[in-house]
Amino acid sequence: MAVLSKVFLALIAASVVVGQSQPYGQCGGQGWSGATTCTSGWTCTVSNPFYSQCLPGTATTTATTTTLSTTKSTPPATTTSTTPVSTTTTATGSSPSSGVIGTDFEGTVDSSVWSVIVTAQSGGSATIDTTKAHSGTHSLKIVSTGGYSNHIFYGVSNLNALGSGSNIYGRYYANFLNAFTQDHTTHMMMTDPVSQTLRMGGQFGVLDWNRASDDSIMPDGSPSSNAGSIAIAGNTWYCIEFHLSRTTGQIETWVNGSAISSLTTPQTRWGSSYIPNPSNWGLGWESYGSDPNTVWYDDIALGTSRLGC
Repeated sequence: MAVLSKVFLALIAASVVVGQSQPYGQCGGQGWSGATTCTSGWTCTVSNPFYSQCLPGTATTTATTTTLSTTKSTPPATTTSTTPVSTTTTATGSSPSSGVIGTDFEGTVDSSVWSVIVTAQSGGSATIDTTKAHSGTHSLKIVSTGGYSNHIFYGVSNLNALGSGSNIYGRYYANFLNAFTQDHTTHMMMTDPVSQTLRMGGQFGVLDWNRASDDSIMPDGSPSSNAGSIAIAGNTWYCIEFHLSRTTGQIETWVNGSAISSLTTPQTRWGSSYIPNPSNWGLGWESYGSDPNTVWYDDIALGTSRLGC
């Protein structure tokens, strides 16, 4: 579903029940103002000054929180609830050396890591929005009027920020205003010198992968393989995860924590010799027909091991 970003050195927090953080959720760290205790059976564990997380344990512990000095802007006294991504409101950083970089759009962008990486040719917009969020109060809102030239993607311009490891893992929450149709669309892209662009999106009403070099898709478009994917409904939050190996070419996909068999290699039409080495990564919306959509993205992260929902 100025760009504002926050360091995530572990999993980004799941939704918080009143007074306590959920399993694997954030419970402390610099700038954290949410719950600092965990549900029964989980312990608030300090990973570093920036992040504490609820991990399996027998005690409920209060995390030590260090205030991070930030400058917040006052929202304008108008009815609008969006801020262009070229502006910022609060300040946090990113730590590429940690092996995990992410943003929940509650803090200010580190422009050396996060930026608009593909600009629309004739339309499309990216704003920080307060009308819909998976967690907190802010999310990234992408608007596209449909058609190939009306697109925009925001993300990491240089995947070297993750280091030189072979595995790229991603996790993001997405909420699509319109359900996926039979037409071909893209909402996640990675530029690869070999395949031009490696993409995740929709076709035949379900989630799919596509590569630009030969337009191969995964699943292959047959009724049986499409049944192994997942139909994407409108106005629903989905947790989408992926794994890409830069040494073996393996691709894995999970939605809401469950593996999607038809979006996991090997697949007959996709082939086994393709080994991508993408240089960047982004979220947005691109349609190859006339499929306008508005998408909200939240709690996004890239890492070198699986991040989880």
